[in-house]
Amino acid sequence: MMSLDIILHWGKGRGRKSDSRNITHNAGKIAQHVVLHDFQGEGTITLYDVLWNHADKKRKAGELIDDLMHGLRIMSDNAKRLKRYETTIKREPEMINGKMVMKTLPPEKWYKWGSLEETDRYGRRFGLIPFVEEILILCIKHPDAEVEWSR
Repeated sequence: MMSLDIILHWGKGRGRKSDSRNITHNAGKIAQHVVLHDFQGEGTITLYDVLWNHADKKRKAGELIDDLMHGLRIMSDNAKRLKRYETTIKREPEMINGKMVMKTLPPEKWYKWGSLEETDRYGRRFGLIPFVEEILILCIKHPDAEVEWSR
């Protein structure tokens, strides 16, 4: 599956450190509907723009803090509306007679891959809300860190 990595780098020389977080591109569907700023006549800036569309720009972690906090508030306040943009996987690839085909899963085996907030069978949280929370914590801890995106 394709995914987005956000990596923070801080420190110098031998003391240079990095930390990163990863999320499926499917969560981008939700992020596109989290409007952070609406500039009359000039368009909107969404959480998708902040997280996915900065791959070619140099940014400091501190520059992301306000938008990430605002995005978390919007997602929490609008969870019911945003859940309709979650990606539910209903088919999976399977090798049959040497050919890859898409096999339809029965409804009881459908699963979320690109959710607002889900947990796996071990209780670990994944989805857009936990991802943004983790990136926000890193940005607060290391506001001068350089941010790198990998798609």
